[in-house]
Amino acid sequence: MGRYHDLNRRVRRCPVCKKGRIMDEREKEGAARAILYKPEDAENADWFLKCPNCKNQIGVSPIF
Repeated sequence: MGRYHDLNRRVRRCPVCKKGRIMDEREKEGAARAILYKPEDAENADWFLKCPNCKNQIGVSPIF
């Protein structure tokens, strides 16, 4: 497999339906983390992704 599949990663699920795969995070000390926001809290977000399962707009902000 490619290099990406060799990395330790954590799957982040949709905060609304808990099923849709929103993104992967690297499991590495010092790596940036992200907060996922439900649509009602999206005004706090920097970026937006769409859940492939429930189709809700999910907000994302980095934590350093």
